[in-house]
Amino acid sequence: MLVESLGGPRFRARQLFDALYRQRHRALDDISNLPKSFRSRLSAQGMVAGSERLVRGPFGLQSIYTLGEGDVLQLGGRIVGVAADVRDQGVERTRLVVVYPDGAAAARAFENLRQHLDSYLKPVTSRATRLVFRDFENKFGVATVNARTIELTFHLAKAPQDSAAHR
Repeated sequence: MLVESLGGPRFRARQLFDALYRQRHRALDDISNLPKSFRSRLSAQGMVAGSERLVRGPFGLQSIYTLGEGDVLQLGGRIVGVAADVRDQGVERTRLVVVYPDGAAAARAFENLRQHLDSYLKPVTSRATRLVFRDFENKFGVATVNARTIELTFHLAKAPQDSAAHR
């Protein structure tokens, strides 16, 4: 998960969730119960202030990106994903990270995504742990599964390097 990848303890994920979803803070600097050093690490990841969103089901996901019909990521209203716009070297894209209860649940959700990808998204490469797709605007997205986490990145101007030859 994003919080754990930045060296934060698991309870920080709940604090971040509460601050964004329940307290509806719009910027990381407004979340006073997160240490400043942790907020700085989040900002250093290139997160655009105020772009953080939580996803718990298909309706929340559709406001970010349409991957497929229904609950394609099998969130079931119980599993929460964190999305944010990320800026890196002047290029902005959207990133979504979902941590599942276990690796088997993440693998099932990833396979469901591969099998039920929206018809306007065209697979460029599809492997057991990585899916690269192109949308109707000729922008790319990539989804990966690793252990109990699915990470998605949308709005890429170019295909990821490992899939560029497969266009």
